[in-house]
Amino acid sequence: MSLSRIRVAARAIGFLFLFCLVACGKAQENPTTVLRADKTRYVADLTFIARAPRTVVDAHHQEVQDLCASRFRALGFTVERYKYDDGVDVIGTLPGNSRPAEIVIVSAHYDTIMGGDGADDNASGVAAVLESARLLAAGKHERTLVVACWDEEEPAETGSYRYASREKQKLTQIQVAYVYDEIGFSKNEPNSQKFPAGFRIAYPLLALKMQARQYRASFIMLIYDQKASPWGQAIANAADRESLSSAQLEVNLDGNVPTELRGSDHNSFWGKGYPAIEITDTAEYRNPYQHTSMDTVDRLDNDFSIKVITAVAASVQTALNP
Repeated sequence: MSLSRIRVAARAIGFLFLFCLVACGKAQENPTTVLRADKTRYVADLTFIARAPRTVVDAHHQEVQDLCASRFRALGFTVERYKYDDGVDVIGTLPGNSRPAEIVIVSAHYDTIMGGDGADDNASGVAAVLESARLLAAGKHERTLVVACWDEEEPAETGSYRYASREKQKLTQIQVAYVYDEIGFSKNEPNSQKFPAGFRIAYPLLALKMQARQYRASFIMLIYDQKASPWGQAIANAADRESLSSAQLEVNLDGNVPTELRGSDHNSFWGKGYPAIEITDTAEYRNPYQHTSMDTVDRLDNDFSIKVITAVAASVQTALNP
């Protein structure tokens, strides 16, 4: 049975991490052209972005910022460099046709930890945004598409928080924010996926199913709130078509959401009442090189990432054309 067909009821418990695989109910989808990510383009961007650290004091920080801005502009987006304190978010906007006030965001953070080239964290996500922007810019959409490269996610989600706060004050109608954060690390070897202490006791059925899979780290994790559920499920549906296993974790923001589930830019949107989805390879629960100098391009699975981008693009296409 694929991970996308497993349903487990998740209750809010204060574990280090909380996994829940839920069945992928079929979201309503309009008949649209299938968008397929291009591996050559993606790898070229990934390699450039991950060639050096990207803190605000690093020269490559500016180079990647410029890459995002120039690429968005070349694709027809109106570009804003949103400057705040020490950081700069790069935001591209492509107005929708009939419902331009309604916004769908595709995003990732482009900064790194000090001294790390951050191939998985998060050159993989930024390259995914650039490829998603290319795929989606060619179509006509009812809602407005915003693509964004956030600054200073490490360690406090500052760039996305400042943007989400500004848009909340403007009463911007953000329908859903997609956040790529580490989508490049995949292993099919047994016992390559880790889980927090207490997992087997709290979720015996899920633990048995993961055991049947021999704990292989070959799925993409989707973490989303209840309002974003249709779009999270749409990613999973598209992932099935790409023979990509997905794990879905739907959280109830009215309950006690563990801190570890808020650890990326999607949390900035949750905090302002906007639906959001994190797309992740689960970071340190499978990638032993995360937040080290060994987080390099040669350790990533680019075929895995291409399937992820293709699945996400299908969901975004649906969100843009309700």
